[in-house]
Amino acid sequence: MARIPLIACVFLVILRLSIGWQMLYEGMWKLNTLTTASPWSAEPYLKNATGPMRDYFRSLTGDPDDLAWLNYDTVAGRWDTWATAFASHYNLSDAQRNTLFTALSGPPSFQITVEKLPDGLVISQKPGPAVYYDPATKKIVIDGKRHLMPAEKKYIDDQLAKMDQNDPVVKEFKAQFNKLYQFSARLSFKERLLVSLKGNPKRAGSDIRSKQDKDLIYEKSIGDIEVYEHMVDRIEAKNHAENVPFKYDHLAKQTGDVVKKRSEVIGPVKALDAEVKDFAQRLLTTEQLAAGPVRLPMTQLQQMNLMTMWGLAILGALLIAGLWTRLAALGGAVMIFMFYLAYPPIPGYPDPPGVEHGIIVNKNLIEVLALLALVFLPSGRWFGIDAIFARLFARRRPA
Repeated sequence: MARIPLIACVFLVILRLSIGWQMLYEGMWKLNTLTTASPWSAEPYLKNATGPMRDYFRSLTGDPDDLAWLNYDTVAGRWDTWATAFASHYNLSDAQRNTLFTALSGPPSFQITVEKLPDGLVISQKPGPAVYYDPATKKIVIDGKRHLMPAEKKYIDDQLAKMDQNDPVVKEFKAQFNKLYQFSARLSFKERLLVSLKGNPKRAGSDIRSKQDKDLIYEKSIGDIEVYEHMVDRIEAKNHAENVPFKYDHLAKQTGDVVKKRSEVIGPVKALDAEVKDFAQRLLTTEQLAAGPVRLPMTQLQQMNLMTMWGLAILGALLIAGLWTRLAALGGAVMIFMFYLAYPPIPGYPDPPGVEHGIIVNKNLIEVLALLALVFLPSGRWFGIDAIFARLFARRRPA
């Protein structure tokens, strides 16, 4: 068998070091983002995957179309889990805990003290209505779940308008009642979420009832959320359809429309989620902030992100050091081949993102082939820690 020329060995070692350096730097850069406000994630890469394995890569994100953000119970449950972990992690005081959970779910009731009711004011003095007066505690109470509707406030205001406006009792009651009404008008984060997902006709749609010729007519208005769900279903159906003329031309156009609609529909919910986290963060003292970020159970996507970051960094370091070189080259080839499969430049499929153009072969595949070549070459023994181990074991062998 012909010996490999020295110059070939030198360039093969340089090739190994170059690939190792590129992988190590990429992995370390991604790991460094974990300490920033925007840590790296493979989520957008996986969500927009193309090719024969598109469904598999998209499934790894858990929710490729962000439909879970449109489910009230799911989002509210996430907030409850996060708030409990947040309170435990930062050891919140009773006051901080009460402020956080009240802002999240709302108080059971809104109350304000009024020493005496104006004479002749008709208001319930027993729990049940949205607003009542408790003689024992001398408080006006508004149900925290029902709040106070404008029509109910008008009922009280109309009675007060008929009374002597210079009466101190009337003045005090009116001032306190208006203050309580404004306070009760504040919605909790969960109530705002419910309004965003189900209370806004433009987003959630509505059933319109109208009377025509003594008949009750129902007309359904479709909101942006339902439009987005239909768009997702339609694009998935077309993606799995076979022998459709100009299939991927249509998909490319519709994918852009779906991404735009997704931003319109899910953006407000994610913005509200960020507002919840920001509100809780502002409750913390300097000493509590020193505890670092909240640690929650990792999702499948987060585990994959960490595996990718550490995999790139460790395999790159092994290739540079020339330690377990063949095994590291094989691991790197498998990892980068998975990147290739997510966006394969196969004729008939949408072009991968970026400025690169190719058919079947691209930079990822070339790097895979180079690493596979290194699997079958002892480059670590030419230059690397593998050479040291090889000499140590060679000395122990009997002559």
